[in-house]
Amino acid sequence: MLNFNLKLLLNGYTRTAIDVGSSQLKVAQVKLIKGVPRVSYLYKIPVPGEMFEAGFNPEILTSLLLQVKENSNIKMQNVISCIRDSRVVTRCIKIPVMPYKELKKAVFWEAKKVIPLPLDNMVIDFAQLNYDSRESKQNILLGAAPASIVYDFHGAFKQVNFKLDALDLQALALWRVFTLILNNMPEVFAVADIGVSATHMIFIKKGNLKYTRSFNNGSTKLYMHPKSETSENAFSPGTKEIVKELHRSLEFYTEREKEPVQKLIITGSCSNINGFASYLSCELGFEVETGSLEQLSRNGEYIDPVFITAIGLAVREMITSAQN
Repeated sequence: MLNFNLKLLLNGYTRTAIDVGSSQLKVAQVKLIKGVPRVSYLYKIPVPGEMFEAGFNPEILTSLLLQVKENSNIKMQNVISCIRDSRVVTRCIKIPVMPYKELKKAVFWEAKKVIPLPLDNMVIDFAQLNYDSRESKQNILLGAAPASIVYDFHGAFKQVNFKLDALDLQALALWRVFTLILNNMPEVFAVADIGVSATHMIFIKKGNLKYTRSFNNGSTKLYMHPKSETSENAFSPGTKEIVKELHRSLEFYTEREKEPVQKLIITGSCSNINGFASYLSCELGFEVETGSLEQLSRNGEYIDPVFITAIGLAVREMITSAQN
């Protein structure tokens, strides 16, 4: 099993992360206080729609990062970020246990099979997850992103004198947050981070990341009428598309792992929509709740769930994993 532990770092150790979404750029600063990660600062600004209209515009990102530097309370130069959703291909694969040097080669060859894109111009990386005793294999999270976007990200951060220490995977960022707030969670649960234009899902069993999936439906499909939250007509017909994708993902996991998901937790921009969790619970037929991040604040203050990815990126170096 893969267990997470807090690293032995000095009290006050602080990391900053910047999450570049399709509608907002979010900044999170997390500090170790008495050995526990606590959110110390949050900041967000809107992202112009044209930044992603024709692929990716690094000049707009540079301008946004300059705003962050000039208008936020961020003083640190070293930051962590990620490339989101449709611009990154992620796959969960299984590979026999082998030395790390051989594993790197095996992952690359497996990537050729499971990623439906030419790999010549892609940056490929992976994370070792848990050991699957049923198949005597290790689970691997594979990520691939266009090299041009990776270089553009690094270039934009460099332009404003931010040092980009890592470009992480969104799935790992979400996972880290829920390793810190696993209290009262069932054995198997899913998280759906529903953004404006896309949704990213992860499935967790006993603290282990088991599966991840993204799809291009987000909160722009939703519209709530000024009626009671129990109204059947409270949301637009486009909401059914999100429900369909969520249901498909949940069914696929159940068939693949031979175990049902016991709860769905929603985060992201949609989680602030009144009645949405109740609506999903009725449509999917089991428990759905909005993710709560107050455990990560200093004094139990409310934390907007749109910051969940940024917070998960910021704690990247504060927790470590060990395989038993």
